[in-house]
Parts: sequence; structure tokens; C-alpha cells
Amino acid sequence: MSSTHIAARHKGFNRAEIVDQNFTEFVRLWQGDVHARPSEHESVLPGSALDAHGFRELLESQLISRHLDLMARVLRVQNKVFYTIGSSGHEGNAMVARLTRHTDPAFLHYRSGGFMAERFRKLPGMDPIMDSALSFAASKEDPASGGRHKVWGSKPLWVLPQTSTIASHLPKALGTAVPSSRHAASGTRCRFPMIPSPSVRSAMRPAIMPPHKPRSTRPLGRRIRNCRRLCCSYAKTTASASR
Repeated sequence: MSSTHIAARHKGFNRAEIVDQNFTEFVRLWQGDVHARPSEHESVLPGSALDAHGFRELLESQLISRHLDLMARVLRVQNKVFYTIGSSGHEGNAMVARLTRHTDPAFLHYRSGGFMAERFRKLPGMDPIMDSALSFAASKEDPASGGRHKVWGSKPLWVLPQTSTIASHLPKALGTAVPSSRHAASGTRCRFPMIPSPSVRSAMRPAIMPPHKPRSTRPLGRRIRNCRRLCCSYAKTTASASR
């Protein structure tokens, strides 16, 4: 695998433009192996359950997330939007959205744009770009929060709106999973809205820890790990009970 070396553009100020130009040149000057394009329903790799059509949709969802990040920064300079913390680097969680149903409750980290773009495919007539743009602009028409705060959320897609910089969404996911799984196992009626069973509760991993109060980082990290272990334990229990 080889390619012609691409010189760094040290004098550029727009990193997004630089990355775009570098990628375009990399593809155009590619000298490695070239494989035949797979058909629409052909596996992208031998033995893979992902076909070419699904692969293209995943890539598109990731590109939607990245371009929303870029346009948020452009429009922020024009004072048209007020939120620029993007999802760049976390686009891969689009695969989690693809592998779960739209009725699987999701508690998302604020860098989960890829997840949202992919989950929007689950129901017809929904537009991830418009919903995200309304949220960026703090519009009262924003379906997730009415413009009060930039959060990922959708009632029909079971994405419960909330924000999290220090993994506060993890105990929320656990708090939803525990009672609903217990009610499902016991056969009693749950006071929560009906969640299809078996159901998966998704919680995206946080990107950062709080920069202040460094002494609190270790016990917080320990609590997060304990919470994850409990989530895994209850997930196994629920899966066993549904068989």
C-alpha cells in the first residue's frame, strides 16, 4: 500500500479546508491496489454482515455529523448559531445506532452526532440535519429542548435529551435498565412507558473528564467503571431471561 507524499500546508488557517484538500489529493494520487466496486448487497469484506449499501449509509451518517460540526463553526463566526462543541472523532458510534432499534433507549454524550444521524434512518420522514440546525441555533422549534440547550434528543427515536460532560448519562442508563428489566423478568406492569422487550439501553462513552478538581477524577472514574460493570451484568441477565 503506497501513495505519493502530500506536503503539509503550514500557512493555512482553515484546518477543515486543509484536511479536505489533503484527502482529495490522497485519493487522486493513490497508487496502491484498486478493488472492484461491490454490488449493492454484496459484503464489503469476506464474511462481513455489512453490505455495500449499508456501508455507504454509515459513511454518509458520519459525513453528516462532521459537516454539521464544520458548518456550526462557520455560522458561529456570523453569530447565527451558538454551539460549536462537535462530534469530530466520535463518528464511529454511528455503528451502535445501526445495530440497535429506534425503540432502544439511548442516553447520549454530546459528541454523538454520528449516532443521531444514523438512528434518524430508522423512521421515515425525519431529518437529522434540520433538527440539529434548529438545536445549534437555539431555535424554539428545536424538538429536543425548545432552544433551551444544545442536546441530542428525540421522542420518536427514544433518545432521551440530556447533556453530559462527566458521564452523568451512565447512571441514567442504568437507572432505566434496572427497573424495566426487573419488571420484564417478574411479569409485572412497569410504570415507565412501554419499552419493547428485550431492549438495549445505549450510553455513549464520554470524551473528557473535568479539568478542574483533579483529585476527584479517580473516584469518579471508579464509579463509572462500577456502573459499566453493573450495566453489563444486567444486560446479561436480561438477555438470559428473554431466551
